[in-house]
Amino acid sequence: MAIPKAPVNKIIKEAGAERVSDAAVVALVEYLEADAAAVA
Repeated sequence: MAIPKAPVNKIIKEAGAERVSDAAVVALVEYLEADAAAVA
């Protein structure tokens, strides 16, 4: 399963971050994919 990075970036910004690094987006995408795989 691949989660697009742009929506994750938007989620982080809507949570209050002023700036979001690419590394932060990749880290959250990897976490979400691992969590989704564990639940599935």
